Amino acid sequence: FIPGLVICVTVVPLCWGGSTLYHYLASRVSQLRVKKAFEFYLSPEMAREIAANPEQVKLGGQSVYATALFTDIKGFTSITERLTAEEVSEMLNAYFTVVTEVIFEHQGTLIKFIGDAVFALFGAPIKAPDHATRACRTALAIQEAVDRFNRVGRFPELITRVGVHTGPMVVGNLGSEKRGDYTAIGDTVNLASRLEGANKQFGTRILVSETVRKELRGALPTVPL
Repeated sequence: FIPGLVICVTVVPLCWGGSTLYHYLASRVSQLRVKKAFEFYLSPEMAREIAANPEQVKLGGQSVYATALFTDIKGFTSITERLTAEEVSEMLNAYFTVVTEVIFEHQGTLIKFIGDAVFALFGAPIKAPDHATRACRTALAIQEAVDRFNRVGRFPELITRVGVHTGPMVVGNLGSEKRGDYTAIGDTVNLASRLEGANKQFGTRILVSETVRKELRGALPTVPL
């Protein structure tokens, strides 16, 4: 019985302990990878929450009720014509850093940069009951941040236009079998983008939809157009 006893009291516990340690390390590495991936889109605090609860981000698309925000720089093409490619790159990197910090401060999700535009979400992937209010406060904070950015005088003066709309949308990891992006699609997203563009006709800097105004419930003053 002694050889069998040796196996029971030494080999089995060692195998079990090794297996448990390996599983823990593999899970930890996977969690860190998720956190690192979402740090490009979320504030550090939200990235940690996603890493701790990855089930909040489902593969594929899911229907959510959230708020989309689009920004764009007024007259960007004419501004870039006076600069070299290196100067344009330096200016955009500095500008995007300022805008992204504001989005993260208000718990928004950075979806992507589109040329000189920024696309952000509020209320997804982490739900927030006041996502419309957060988006509007972000729009105001972006204006203040860009004004500070301009006062430095390092680059040509920039004017940022913002469009905000709330509604149902499909959010998730969308794309091909070989490559996908975390993004949002739907009429709500399209209308937010159109609102941003409509600022040009109204001579405004921030346009929100009637749906957003209702979601605000008087938290911020609005002017009808």
